[in-house]
Amino acid sequence: MPTYQGFNFSSTLDWISNLSTSSYQAYSGAFNLINNQGGVGTINNADLSDFTFDGLWAKGASLSGSILHGTIKGFNNGTEVWSINTSLLPGGGAYEFISGQAQPIDELHLGLGNYFLVDNLSLTPSAVPVPGAIWLFSSTMIGLIGMKRRKSVV
Repeated sequence: MPTYQGFNFSSTLDWISNLSTSSYQAYSGAFNLINNQGGVGTINNADLSDFTFDGLWAKGASLSGSILHGTIKGFNNGTEVWSINTSLLPGGGAYEFISGQAQPIDELHLGLGNYFLVDNLSLTPSAVPVPGAIWLFSSTMIGLIGMKRRKSVV
């Protein structure tokens, strides 16, 4: 799947319309994210900067089968920084909310078991300092240091 709203999605994830069957209906809205190829879905910021995972709604995509057990993991610079164990009902069940984590990550792994649906995925890019703001702050600090030195010389 290509970049969507500033995030890259692995090829195991795809956006679908909920018009296809009742089991694929979104939690809200008209579209949801599906993993119908199995395996772990990965997401990262297109500019490779950090972001936070704020939560999602998920359920199994298959109408048959048992509860899906899996894990959502957040990584930063290749190191796992947090992990959430999950258990999702099969496709006929209701969506379940999985709450987010405040710690910044640069890659999210959705390992919710094979064949799952996700809706209302909430990711927030971390604030990146604006170069002009850094320059203004640095100039102010240099000015204050200069004023302090001038006062101590007099």
